[in-house]
Amino acid sequence: MAVLNKDLRPVHVDGCTFRWRVRSRPTYAPMVCESPIVVAVVPESPTGSTLLINLPQSHPGNILGETAAPVLPSKVANYIRLAIESGWKPKKNGKPFILKLS
Repeated sequence: MAVLNKDLRPVHVDGCTFRWRVRSRPTYAPMVCESPIVVAVVPESPTGSTLLINLPQSHPGNILGETAAPVLPSKVANYIRLAIESGWKPKKNGKPFILKLS
């Protein structure tokens, strides 16, 4: 899965660099709080698989006025560690790895 390089933020985890982003303009479902925020993470190397993190919180761009906590780089680093422990292999090409948090 391709992730646009636009607005990717770097995060360093255990000596490796990853780039991540949250979609700035939500699609309909996150906008009305029907689906969680999705954080896309890719390794900085040109090859590797994508990590998609489903966060159980409202998108900051929701139209219902739900409070939304910011997605912090320190949290993303912890989620990356959890995904690696759960079987994500960032340097191996393949399907996106989906990490669902509750």
